[in-house]
Amino acid sequence: SLIRANRLDHLITRELCISAVTNDGWALDGVPAELKDASICNIAFESNMAAYVFIPDDLKTQSMARKAVEHDPRNLMLTPDHLKTQSMCSNEGVMDNIHLIRFIPDQFLTRAHHEKAMQLSDLNGWRDAVFRTQFFSELTVEANPHNLEHVPPAHVTDKMVSNAFWKHPTTSVLITIPDQFKTAEMCLKSIENHGSVQGIPESLLTQEMVNRSSELGGLWLPGIPEKFKTRDVSLAYAIKNPRDLYSVPDCHIDDDFLNQVMLANPSENTKTQVSARLIDKAFNDYLDASTDFDMRTTANLELIWMYTHQDFRGLDSDGDKSVLFLSSEGTTKSNKIHNLDDDVFQSKLYDAIRAHCRRIRDNELRFIFRGFGIENVISDTSQWRDSLADVKTMIESELPPGPAKKAINEVEEARIIYPSDLPDMRQALNHSAEYAYSPGM
Repeated sequence: SLIRANRLDHLITRELCISAVTNDGWALDGVPAELKDASICNIAFESNMAAYVFIPDDLKTQSMARKAVEHDPRNLMLTPDHLKTQSMCSNEGVMDNIHLIRFIPDQFLTRAHHEKAMQLSDLNGWRDAVFRTQFFSELTVEANPHNLEHVPPAHVTDKMVSNAFWKHPTTSVLITIPDQFKTAEMCLKSIENHGSVQGIPESLLTQEMVNRSSELGGLWLPGIPEKFKTRDVSLAYAIKNPRDLYSVPDCHIDDDFLNQVMLANPSENTKTQVSARLIDKAFNDYLDASTDFDMRTTANLELIWMYTHQDFRGLDSDGDKSVLFLSSEGTTKSNKIHNLDDDVFQSKLYDAIRAHCRRIRDNELRFIFRGFGIENVISDTSQWRDSLADVKTMIESELPPGPAKKAINEVEEARIIYPSDLPDMRQALNHSAEYAYSPGM
């Protein structure tokens, strides 16, 4: 512009500025702040509405703002809130530009604005737009009850929650409701409709609810508190989904329980689930040395079988499992696991328990080590992991002090069981010195 081309402040006069903006309002950009007044700004605006961008907020008028927004809806972004009106904010151009919603004062937002905002394909990327006010949050949940999970906590009300759930009384909606707004009636309805206790807080959950869920074939036993896992409930869930066996309390795991699960689900997958659960129970029973430990259980037989190399085990025609062992005479013999002499059985069992302990330990350490880039040490060596002290030493040799400290903290918090933590076999068996077995690796 003329002014910008001749930027000599002592030569710029009011008359020169008026001449420049009269010729082209865009020249207002070059008018010194001390010379910008309402008159010059009006002249520039009338000459070229694009000059609106250079007009100070305190010199803009409502009439000027209205014309500017009608000329280009994006000028709403440049308009002070006190100059905006309902009609200005509902301008067709404004309504067609979803990005402008954030510049509309709360008091001018309407259902029509909300409908425009909801047309966005990715709700998550536009929460500020569709949840910015209590009114908008209510409309968003009204449109889809599942949107309740995205509502700002300050906007959630009993009425909003009630309307959302009873419009769509499902477990998927119940899960999105903050616990303090859930009611027993909602929980019961969710169970009746879907048979699931998911989303029900423990403060509202009852044994009757859990029983009803199991009757209806509900899934997700892991989500049920231990105190509600009766034998009947656990069996109903496990029959429906054998994968839930890992969440069944050890006190219910016996031959009768597992046979019922197998009869209801005769498949190789179920056999795998049953075998894994038996092994977990055998290991847990062994760790609980404060109680009598029955050595020849189905769980222990499965544990020995699982951790005997396939070259040293076999199945006879009746399906009985046999293993090879070294006799006291120094010869290799074969016998059914349940017929092994006590000293051999005890030795095989302890070896299997230690092997299972190492497997669990390595899985947990591998997960932690992966986050510090030292996962490879699990594969490189089987040493330095027999105790927590060993693991600490290994970590300190692999990582700098700072990361090593963090890794050790994570390992300690994981409460991993190490082979050195295992109770003595005689203590676990609750036997006296009848067996002179000395455990080894």
